[in-house]
Amino acid sequence: MDASGVQPALPGLLLPAKMPKQPTQEQPKPNPKLNRRQLTQPLTDALAEKLANDIHAWTKPNGLSLMNARKLIDTYGYTAVGKGLANLRARVERDPDAVRSRAGLLITIVRGYWKQAHQNERTIQFEPIKPRRSKRGKTRDYR
Repeated sequence: MDASGVQPALPGLLLPAKMPKQPTQEQPKPNPKLNRRQLTQPLTDALAEKLANDIHAWTKPNGLSLMNARKLIDTYGYTAVGKGLANLRARVERDPDAVRSRAGLLITIVRGYWKQAHQNERTIQFEPIKPRRSKRGKTRDYR
């Protein structure tokens, strides 16, 4: 290494001895998920706890327990779960016998609302896989 702080790697190519650090952007830390023991206690947010109680009441019989309703709010957020419950109420009030599993429908609706709200946050784009050919280069017909 010479006095300029540059280390020769290849003839004619000079690299700095220390690479400059890339500027890092501070990522906001996500709220930690509640653990099982915390979900047995009422939620700290009064509106979220009321929503959990409404979910528990609307999905009866054989619906979501209060703990699982709290977990749903913790996982997907208050907004998506609130919209999902409003959608479920409208469907049940329109035709009570049309919904076989209220809990299952609620979870499906909430996932849809959550995905719709977060669709632009995906960073990895998956490309479809090309079909593989057999070793002989032809597609096989198994009849």
